[in-house]
Amino acid sequence: MATPVPLASKGTSKDPRGKALGETLAGLQSRELIVGFSGPLGSGVGDVIEVVDAYLRECGYDVVRIKLSGLISEYATLADPAETPAAVNQLKGADRYDRLQTLGNKLRSAKGLDFLAQLAIRQVSMDRVNRHPGESFDEIVPKRVAYLIDQLKHPSEVALLRKVYDENFILIGVLCGFQQR
Repeated sequence: MATPVPLASKGTSKDPRGKALGETLAGLQSRELIVGFSGPLGSGVGDVIEVVDAYLRECGYDVVRIKLSGLISEYATLADPAETPAAVNQLKGADRYDRLQTLGNKLRSAKGLDFLAQLAIRQVSMDRVNRHPGESFDEIVPKRVAYLIDQLKHPSEVALLRKVYDENFILIGVLCGFQQR
């Protein structure tokens, strides 16, 4: 398992534009933040998500996790009519990873390469509406919420999220050597 590297404390780490990370978060036009994670199996993506989750909570964000594997399982019958979410969820280990990968590829093939990102965007929208009962969608002013999307696997998913969320979308890639994985 990869050893997570803790983030620097608020306001001290720098983004590529030279701003402190806390400054960047405070300067976003929207109070929502979308963070996508990508990395090969065993690279420690889960550990990195835990660190980012804790950091964002320290910065005052509510954190909502969106697992694409859960969405693949939920929509499994669209990929394979003989497949059920319950059957996928019962699998363990390598069998589960293989099935999810196959189903994810089938969903992308059948519904579009960015289909899983579309489902993630739908989850964000639904959460936003649930946080603001009684308000029309156009009138909602989002609170400070960070959506952590675990695990993007196709460039089209990233492209759609960048197009929809612009500067409020951050992609974090996690890599480690084959021996570590």
